[in-house]
Amino acid sequence: MVKPRGRPRAAPRSADIVPHLDTLPDVVRHLRRLALACGADHFAVLLASGEPLRFVPSLDSDYPGHAERTTQLAEIMSERFLRRAGDSTRPFWWTVDAAAPAAIALSRCLWAEAVPSAGIFGTALALPMTAGRDEAGLLVLTGERMAFTMASLTDLHAACLSLFGIVARLKPALADTPPAMSRRQIECLRLTANGHTSEEIAERLGLSAHTTTQHLAECYQKLNAVNRVHAVAKAMRLGLID
Repeated sequence: MVKPRGRPRAAPRSADIVPHLDTLPDVVRHLRRLALACGADHFAVLLASGEPLRFVPSLDSDYPGHAERTTQLAEIMSERFLRRAGDSTRPFWWTVDAAAPAAIALSRCLWAEAVPSAGIFGTALALPMTAGRDEAGLLVLTGERMAFTMASLTDLHAACLSLFGIVARLKPALADTPPAMSRRQIECLRLTANGHTSEEIAERLGLSAHTTTQHLAECYQKLNAVNRVHAVAKAMRLGLID
């Protein structure tokens, strides 16, 4: 958890923070410094990933762990704001208390768009993020004492865009991460890829037809596949089978 201390400082410019960042812990340290500078008490980086597309937690103030609020934020943002990912760079924010210092400060930043409150987390600012290879996501900052000017918000967004590019490079989206699969599931997929039916797979592996069908159904679920052909294609792309 990032704890604000004293008067919020202007966010450093992106050119001042980006050089020589080679690891995710380096990025997290800089994000913590940016969050502290603007008075936020929590930050979360969400990646647009998966099929169907959704926001998934990448890293946050509790790195290398994940705060529960980050998981909740990912669910809320997926339901309400997913269409914004990659479509607009305009920051947006909400509040449950229009008299909060953060809400007053953000209301004066005309570039940022006020949206209906999500009902939790008090005041939150979401910065749309994009990087190469069609990566998109959000950096979400929360806190009632956040302080911004138009200039400092612009500098913060520029800095975070640069950092997001590093995150996207260092940590692939979850959609490209192979799911955990058992040895039997991999064997069933491999035999399916070779053109064998469920009955033939069961005979080769010494399993019942019912067990084989169960293994394949679990494969489809883990791969988010709609049928055998789709599952095999995704498994090959992820390197699970040759």
